Amino acid sequence: MATGNDAPAVDRRGPARESGERRALEEWLDFHRDTLLWKCSGLNPGQLKQRPVPSSRLSLLGLVRHMTEVERLWFRMHADHQNLELPYDPESESADFEDLETADVAANLAAYRDEIDASKVAVADKSLEDVVPSRGDHPECTSMSAGSTCT
Repeated sequence: MATGNDAPAVDRRGPARESGERRALEEWLDFHRDTLLWKCSGLNPGQLKQRPVPSSRLSLLGLVRHMTEVERLWFRMHADHQNLELPYDPESESADFEDLETADVAANLAAYRDEIDASKVAVADKSLEDVVPSRGDHPECTSMSAGSTCT
């Protein structure tokens, strides 16, 4: 039974079958972003914090928090060169997946949606030909090209 504390429903739409490259990329990103939120919809805070097995750090809320940081890191910090900290894990110690007991689920879901909006603004004027350098958080890559290949 749904309560007022449950994650909200999501209007998840598939991307257009035919579109230009930028539009296709943006629509597929939105589809995958919405898929995570769709998986959360209707679940209460306890369910979102629950791990599938005791030895796992993985939970839906942990994924939401992690993806909030991924949005910020790649779109705002790397692509738009904004000087920001990661909201849950500034020391890169997996706190985005941990420290869930006292996490405010509604605030975390809202932060993810806000970060998606901020990410879109951050790259709105970028070309698909722009190279986005990594800040070293992925040692196997020195930069990511528009086709998402390590160079």
